[in-house]
Amino acid sequence: MRITSFFAAFAASALLACGSSGTGPCTTGGFCTGADAGDLDSSLDPDTDPFGNQDGSVETQPPCVNLQCQQVTCQSGDTTITGKVYDPGGKTPLYNVFVYVPNAPLLPIDTGPKCTACQAPASGNPVVSATTDEKGEFVIHNVPVGQDIPLVMQLGKWRRRITLPSVTACVDNNFNTKKVYDPGVDKTTESLMRLPKKQVEGSPDDNIPLMAMVTGSCDYAECFLANTIGIDPSEFGGTNTTKRVRLYRGNDSSSKQLPAGTGTGLGLWGSYAEMAKYDIIFGACECSDYDRTTAGYTNMKKYLEAGGRMFGTHYYYNFFASPTGPTDFDGVAKWNTGGYDNDLAPYYVDQTFPKGKAMASWLFDVKATTTQGRLDNLYDLRHDVDQIVTPKATRWLYSGQQSGNTYKTLYMSFNTPVNKPVVDQCGRAVFSDVHLSGSSYTSYTSQPFPQWCGSRAAGSGYENNEAALEFLFFDLASCVQDDQKPPVVPPPN
Repeated sequence: MRITSFFAAFAASALLACGSSGTGPCTTGGFCTGADAGDLDSSLDPDTDPFGNQDGSVETQPPCVNLQCQQVTCQSGDTTITGKVYDPGGKTPLYNVFVYVPNAPLLPIDTGPKCTACQAPASGNPVVSATTDEKGEFVIHNVPVGQDIPLVMQLGKWRRRITLPSVTACVDNNFNTKKVYDPGVDKTTESLMRLPKKQVEGSPDDNIPLMAMVTGSCDYAECFLANTIGIDPSEFGGTNTTKRVRLYRGNDSSSKQLPAGTGTGLGLWGSYAEMAKYDIIFGACECSDYDRTTAGYTNMKKYLEAGGRMFGTHYYYNFFASPTGPTDFDGVAKWNTGGYDNDLAPYYVDQTFPKGKAMASWLFDVKATTTQGRLDNLYDLRHDVDQIVTPKATRWLYSGQQSGNTYKTLYMSFNTPVNKPVVDQCGRAVFSDVHLSGSSYTSYTSQPFPQWCGSRAAGSGYENNEAALEFLFFDLASCVQDDQKPPVVPPPN
C-alpha cells in the first residue's frame, strides 16, 4: 500500500478533472455549469436550486476546490468505492465507522475529554462519505477520480488515513481485499481498510485514543486490547511515556510484570488532572470492590461530565452504585451489587433500539453466535444489575433468567451528565458484568506484558466474551447520542 502526501493527492492528474474531458462537472475554468452544477430539476429558470438564476441564463456555482474538481458526471453507472473496515488487528469488521474522502488537510485530534457529543469532528472538509453497516461494509458514491485518492476511516478518536492508488470513473472500485503484510517478517494477514494499530502508523493523521488501563487480577483486560482489538504491543507503556495505552497497576495485580513507569489505580483516581489526560479510562476487575477514596468517586463524576469515557467490569460498580457512587449514577439502574451468578444462560442482545439490532446482526455475521440475537456461550458472569432505568441508561446484554419480574442486565451504558437533555450530554460510562479475559492467562508471573497474553489455551471460555464486547468497546468511543435513534455521524470542521 502506497502512502503519499495528502497534498500530492490534490496535485495528481485526474482521469476526468475539471472539464479536462468535457464530461466532468466543471468547465476548463473550474466553474460548474448547467444541470451538473447542482440544478436539482435540470431547468435553467426559477426553481428551488440555491444556484438558480431567475433570468434564464446558465446557472453557475463557485469554483470547485481540490478533489471536488475530480468528481465526474457519468453517462451511465456511478463512481463508487466499496470496501470493508476492520479492527486494528485486521481480523474483525467494524460497525459505524465513518469513511470519507477529505478535501483538505486533516487537523490533529486533541486528547482528553471535551463536552461535545462527538469528541473528534470529521476533519478535512469531506467531499463524499458513508458509514459502515453491521458487516463492516460501505459504499461511497460520486467519488473523485484519479490517482492517489486519500481515504479516511474514523470512529470517535480512532482515525486512519490511507491512499487509494487509483479510482476509475463510472465503475465500482472495490478495495475489500487482504494482503500478506511484509512476507518473511510478519506473515499475519491484514486488511487494507482497518483502524490503526499504531499511532501515526502510516500517516501523520493516524490516531488511537489515549487510554488509561487499570489492571486487575480477576480480568486481564489489557490482553483484550492487545489480542482482540489488535493494538500493537509497542503502544503499551507506563504513565511517563508517549504510548497510547498507559498502564496503572490495580490493587491486586502486584505480581504482574508490567512496563516500567506503570502507575497505580489509586494514583489515577486521586488526581482529576491525571484522569483528564485520557480519552478513555478502562478499569478491569480487581477481585474486590476496593475503596477509590472520596476524591476518586468525585473525580470520576467530574471526568465523565466533562466528556470522558469509562469502561469498568464487575467490582467497578462502586463508581456508580450507592453507597459510594453519586446519587444520579446510582439512579440509572436498580442495582443488586454482590451477586455472584456465574451461569445466567441463555443470554440475549437487547434489540429494542437501532444499535442493539445492529449488534445482534454483527455478532451473527462474525460467527460469535449461530442464533441471531442470542449468545449461548458467555462465561464468568456476575449479577449486579437487575434492570436499568429508562431512558437514563441503555441495556445491551441481558440474561434470560429473571430476578423477580425482570431479566438480569449483564451490560449497560449511560450518558452524562445524567439529568441533562441528550443534546447537552457528552460523556459515557459503561458497566459490564461480563468479564473480558478473566484470569485465564497462566504465565503472567514469568513473562513481561504483553508477551504472556499469548499463553491462554484455546477453548478457555472467554472467546465469546471478548467477541461480544469488541462491538461495545468501539461503541464507547463513538458519538454520544440518544440510543433510541440511529447512529449519528461526526460533524465536519
